[in-house]
Amino acid sequence: MLANGRIYYLSRSGRTVVLAAKPKFEKLAHNVLGSDAGTFNASPAVAGNHLLLRSDRFLYCIGEK
Repeated sequence: MLANGRIYYLSRSGRTVVLAAKPKFEKLAHNVLGSDAGTFNASPAVAGNHLLLRSDRFLYCIGEK
């Protein structure tokens, strides 16, 4: 997913990688949502300043207030 100049990639196991949307590779972040997070089959979604991630078990909302 492309949002705010960043590329967000979410694996089925809940690993998230954030890259800068530039011609040169630049990894900005790498996160893991834990072993009990379930399986992620849905694409991430953006709502305002929040990133929504859905697994088969939970809905995650990541962002600033």
